[in-house]
Amino acid sequence: MELFRVGVFDLETSNLNADYGIILCGVFMDVNSNEPEILRWDMMPEFKRNKSSDRQLCEKIKEKIESFDIVIGYNSSRFDFNFLKARLLRHGLDIIAPVKHIDLYYVVKYKLKLHDAKLDTVAKFLNTKYEKTDVVGEKWVQALVEAGNRKGREAMDYIVEHCVYDVYVLKEVFLKLKDMINIIKLR
Repeated sequence: MELFRVGVFDLETSNLNADYGIILCGVFMDVNSNEPEILRWDMMPEFKRNKSSDRQLCEKIKEKIESFDIVIGYNSSRFDFNFLKARLLRHGLDIIAPVKHIDLYYVVKYKLKLHDAKLDTVAKFLNTKYEKTDVVGEKWVQALVEAGNRKGREAMDYIVEHCVYDVYVLKEVFLKLKDMINIIKLR
């Protein structure tokens, strides 16, 4: 019997600042499943009409986050949640309802003595089955510049695959570190 629905998530964005960028994709996975759920900008109905808007994607990501009892991210307190909140506000939408949240970055930073707290470092240290993929910056640019054509779709496929692997790695790290978690914040 499942007491709580716990999900891991990650977002990929076109920029590190929400006033200059949009959300490109969000990937979610229930910790009791191995099937990622992918939400992507170029697959939203709105994309055909307005390639510069991530409004529908932001709404779907918000709904997905709120569907979990507890969400787990990595550096999500400082980045993912704040970027999403800014984009929701930009579109005149309500921000995320309070949700229980675990940011594994802080578990790693304060409970493990590693040379840095990057997810890739932790994954290698814990010898996870999945590995992070490289960030190839030109793919992010290509996804925007070539949006809607074959090159843009291929770039988006790369970005989505990168995000999916982040979620697989994050889930493994969570399962290995879950006994070290003693704080779940309300986000």
